[in-house]
Amino acid sequence: MFKKNRSVINASPKLKTDPFNFLQIERYFLLVKNKNVLQRISERTFQDLDLEDVFKFVDRTSSSVGQQYLYNLLRTIPNEHTRAVRIENLIKIFENDPELRQTLLRDLSGLNNKDAYYIYSLFLQPYILKPKWFWLIKALSLASVSSILLSFLFPQLLIGLALLLPVNFGFHYWNKNNLHEYGSSIPQLMRMTALPKKH
Repeated sequence: MFKKNRSVINASPKLKTDPFNFLQIERYFLLVKNKNVLQRISERTFQDLDLEDVFKFVDRTSSSVGQQYLYNLLRTIPNEHTRAVRIENLIKIFENDPELRQTLLRDLSGLNNKDAYYIYSLFLQPYILKPKWFWLIKALSLASVSSILLSFLFPQLLIGLALLLPVNFGFHYWNKNNLHEYGSSIPQLMRMTALPKKH
């Protein structure tokens, strides 16, 4: 584990060679309501200025959320100098304290996970509402359990069970796909919120 983190620290100043998943990287920018922003750079301008290549060159982040935040910075023009001053102050802090910089890089590398791309969905997207026909899922589950229990007395119920199982599996995987973003992002969110407590 330490060797892996060490490699992240050593590789951080270098250009990344892994492919960039811009569909995931840009999601935060597309959904966040940027305040104190003079202008959001349009997709056409972004492509015309080859800012995608610029992003690939300047991206030395060690986490997925860092990538999303950097992308958002590149796609927005602030209406004041506060952001630039804050970034310059952070740069000076890290330049003057290499040990702190390496510690943070090591800790943030724990968020270098594709599941961390979905943390934004917990805050910036509306939650999935329970469908009106959700009662049908409960009814099918109850029917499946009842068929198993009663099949000892009425073996012919196994035929009905054979028909119910594919339907239940279909609902299960449909629901799993809907909840994937929540299930994968919550552990990453817990890891991210634990980082400030360490420093």
